[in-house]
Amino acid sequence: MRMLRLFLPALFGALLVGCGSDQAEVDHVGGNGPVSAETGAGSSDEIIHMSAEDGWVDLHDLSLPVAGKAWLDVDGDRIEFDIECHGPGVIDHSGEVPAMMFSRLFNAQFNGEGALANGWRVTISGSRRVVDEDEARQDLNFYRYRGMDRVSLDLVVFDDEGLANGSFQGGPNDRNRTGEGLPILHVQPDGSFTAMTELISMATMIPGTHEFHRYALAGPISLSGRCAAPWAELPPPGGISAIF
Repeated sequence: MRMLRLFLPALFGALLVGCGSDQAEVDHVGGNGPVSAETGAGSSDEIIHMSAEDGWVDLHDLSLPVAGKAWLDVDGDRIEFDIECHGPGVIDHSGEVPAMMFSRLFNAQFNGEGALANGWRVTISGSRRVVDEDEARQDLNFYRYRGMDRVSLDLVVFDDEGLANGSFQGGPNDRNRTGEGLPILHVQPDGSFTAMTELISMATMIPGTHEFHRYALAGPISLSGRCAAPWAELPPPGGISAIF
């Protein structure tokens, strides 16, 4: 027993030393190209360190609508949205930056509204951001994924009763804590963006048999859009959406 007590502290100390050692760089293929990444010895999780310039990713091979519009193809149907965008893509921290944007290196967001064939209103929102590692340590404590890339897509259908039927895709999140498949939303400096992914009904997050979100549009989707102006000419977002 005495030998065991002596051995465990030594082993724990060795592990701490190992965690503090330099990590070798590897290539992580995300989207259409390699992204610089690091992986820790003895860890199964990649540690992806993004820079602001990594926010720009080649678009998917999809046709683009005119400026101020977005197209969403799901279940063989196309929904057209009027969209508004917020930038500015790569953030210039030497200028006047809102306090809530201090941790951001890259930020591109959009939201829009359209209608289904039956007249129901449908809204869409998307966000792609790269966060500074030193300024956002709280992100490192929740997700196993320790990269600084955040993406989300949300689609909400409002039925005859005015109920919101939601679906989403994003990462990292509670269902994708390792950040696999990033980036989901591909963005270019001219204000264009695309995504090819699968939306998940919010109903899958609610245990039991129910009819919540029964009209949610889920499954494989393709999305393409074009902002009214390049990201660099768009204002930073404000409000709660800029925080997350």
